[in-house]
Parts: sequence; structure tokens; C-alpha cells
Amino acid sequence: MHFIEQKYDKLEENYYRSRQVTEALILEMAKIAKEKGITFVLAGITDSQGTRNMLSFARDKGIKAIDISVDLDIPGYRNSPHDIHPSALADRKYADKLEAFLRGDGLL
Repeated sequence: MHFIEQKYDKLEENYYRSRQVTEALILEMAKIAKEKGITFVLAGITDSQGTRNMLSFARDKGIKAIDISVDLDIPGYRNSPHDIHPSALADRKYADKLEAFLRGDGLL
């Protein structure tokens, strides 16, 4: 079943051109932010090839980008057993990493 889902996801991704749409949205958000005098920062929260590719794309376009992902396999980093989403503890780690980046870049 997982194999079928993966194949379907790939077909859907190609059909909707989700990567190109995401890239266009990021560029537009960065452009609007720049016009308003705001520094746009793209933060990736998942450790995946797709996230790494998007952060690389942003950097190549001169957009500040940071990987703030955490290891969600660490006990307490998910809202398990009822929810696989990051817990408040993981959210704190995301915030700490983002804050360190912003401070180090002189944005805070």
C-alpha cells in the first residue's frame, strides 16, 4: 500500500508542479518583504531531501534560509501516541534554533 501511495504522490506532484509553485511563492513572498523593508527568512522544519532542496533554492536566490529541523524520534518530541505532530518541546527547539540564527545574523 505504501508503494502505491508513493507512486501516486509522485504523479500528483508532477501534475500539480508543487515544487515550482512553492518556489514561485517563496520568491514572491521574499519580493514583497523586500519591498516593505522586511528581511524574509525561510526556515525548514523537516529533515528531508525536499526541504534541503528548497532551502538550497532559496539560498541560491539570495534568500536567507535555515534548517531548524529536530529529530522527532527523540522521546517527547511528538504528541504521541495520539498525534505524530511535533510537541511543545520540539516547538521550543525549533524556536531556539531560529532565534540563534536571527541573533547571529543581527536580525534580532
